[in-house]
Amino acid sequence: MNTKIKNYVDVLFNDVPTTRKAQELKEEILADLNEHYASHIAEGKSARVCKNSFAREL
Repeated sequence: MNTKIKNYVDVLFNDVPTTRKAQELKEEILADLNEHYASHIAEGKSARVCKNSFAREL
């Protein structure tokens, strides 16, 4: 897991009450973003381009 992605999502969820549904959503977002990041890296895109891409998507 990319720690920068995790930190970014953690910040997004700072003010969200800790519930099971919120935790599930957070985990789903993390999984999707990490998958997206990995696929772009595999395509030869730079880490910076990947991070900018997922930031725009959110």
